[in-house]
Amino acid sequence: MGLLLKIVLFGVALYAAWRTLAHWKGLFDRVTGTGKPPQARPAAAPTEPAAAQRQAKVIDASATCRVCGAYLSSAASKCGRPDCPLP
Repeated sequence: MGLLLKIVLFGVALYAAWRTLAHWKGLFDRVTGTGKPPQARPAAAPTEPAAAQRQAKVIDASATCRVCGAYLSSAASKCGRPDCPLP
């Protein structure tokens, strides 16, 4: 059990040392300007793709009933009021 623990701890220490050196090398390269050139970022995706496909809402025009004067949709054939003389 003791040997396995020592091997695992040695591996963790090696990994930590590797990551620390890579981080410091990256900082040094950034300061001196000898590192790899920055990569171009991909174009940002639109935040709401459904918004671009969404159609504008059409507001139906309204007109007055010829007989009773109530406002109704221009697509309607009768106003629907019970006291309207149109059928």
